[in-house]
Amino acid sequence: MRKALYMPAMVTLYKTAWGKRFKDRLACAGKQPKLIIGAMMRKLVHVAFGVLKSGKTFDPALHSA
Repeated sequence: MRKALYMPAMVTLYKTAWGKRFKDRLACAGKQPKLIIGAMMRKLVHVAFGVLKSGKTFDPALHSA
């Protein structure tokens, strides 16, 4: 599972606006880069599950807080 989520987490953190805000928020809190990547991997699992369960399209405004 970790192998499958590593690259999507990296792309999300460095190429999307909501991922950059997430990374900056955790970095300002003093978190290490590997921990930030792991947190994004977990967040992607939660987002994917929510999209599949609700049947709604992904809305980045819901995940930027």
